[in-house]
Amino acid sequence: MGPDGSAELRKTILWRFGGTEGSKKWGLLVQQSFLEKVRGMRWKSKVFSPGPSSLLVSAGLLVLRVASGAMIAVGHGLPKLKNFGQLADGFPDPLGMGSRLSLLSTVGAEFFCGLALVLGLATRLVSLPLAFAMGVAAFVVHGSDPWFFGEGVGAAKELALLFLVPFLTLLITGPGRYSLDALIAGKGT
Repeated sequence: MGPDGSAELRKTILWRFGGTEGSKKWGLLVQQSFLEKVRGMRWKSKVFSPGPSSLLVSAGLLVLRVASGAMIAVGHGLPKLKNFGQLADGFPDPLGMGSRLSLLSTVGAEFFCGLALVLGLATRLVSLPLAFAMGVAAFVVHGSDPWFFGEGVGAAKELALLFLVPFLTLLITGPGRYSLDALIAGKGT
């Protein structure tokens, strides 16, 4: 056996799949077994789980997902992406990671995760950075601002909180049956 245990691993693999040391098919068997395990892994069912499958609930989640994802991606992420060069040096740095990295993280969440949300792709996973970004926007960037917009109020927590609610909801419920997640999980329409 080699110092890394490769000979023992090879014997185990050969024994597991009925191959022999001289067999050329053992590599293909290992690849097939690996793919079968990946297809059957529990993380896949959690990441791509469509959540509730009733018709009306799924229709409501579709509206929520597409509306909130499109609004955050097109209304907030895309302008930041287009003006990245001008915004990079003066962008707020609430977490102390530097203005450029803060802007890059925000664009990644708002634009790219927003688009994935519209498609219903890894919905629970992409809802995390979106919810985090809105939480930072509401409670750190706008921490000293009032809760609501009003006369003479230039900035408030309200908009970030209005986006935070659907992202948290989708994190909890999943995208519903009308999503790429449902197709990946084999539970689509």
